[in-house]
Amino acid sequence: MTEEKKTKSNDKKVLLLTWLAVLALIGCIVGATYAYFTVQMGEGTGTDINANTGTTDSLKFTAGKAISIVANQENFALGKGNLTDTTTAKAELIANNTTNSATYNYYVYLDILKNEFTYTTEESTAELILQITSPDGTPLTNAEGLNYVTIGDISGFDITTAQGLISIADTYEITAGSEAATSQEWNATLILVNLESNQVENAGKAFTAKLLIQQEEATNVEPAE
Repeated sequence: MTEEKKTKSNDKKVLLLTWLAVLALIGCIVGATYAYFTVQMGEGTGTDINANTGTTDSLKFTAGKAISIVANQENFALGKGNLTDTTTAKAELIANNTTNSATYNYYVYLDILKNEFTYTTEESTAELILQITSPDGTPLTNAEGLNYVTIGDISGFDITTAQGLISIADTYEITAGSEAATSQEWNATLILVNLESNQVENAGKAFTAKLLIQQEEATNVEPAE
């Protein structure tokens, strides 16, 4: 074999060995990458980014506006009547389309942000009344830490000097089936009762609160005083 032929043969062998080495390296990289994702995700598992959201229940809460009252000589005096304000909190549940059934529990709170009112009579007659209507349309008459009273023709919870976060409903149940969404509304009415007596001590005083509705239990609930 001539020297030229030997050189060409050696070049071919070198080129072949180089390609084999490259292919082996690619194989190692692919194998290592597959092994990495297998360890991270687990064999046969993955994430479906096109998952059908209909397989998940939908629970939505909507809180209404804050309720507030400010008493002054123009809106609260002898013969002026009562002052009122209202708000609504709502829970809505849609069941998934797999079981067509869903049940959850939630909590309702009155979060008093400001209360400057006080009793102006020796008998501590209730002056600030909270009325709550439950989703079935009946007035709520029991709430932890609150006294249910009647002043004239007005009945409700005495919150004249109440402060902080007050529990209105504890683990209230909502259930939905396949027919349609289930909605539950909580209506709150705040009334400053005109006792037709000397209530000048509450002139210029203010009250502000929110009706909260949520799935999580609050941890800072305080007894009403």
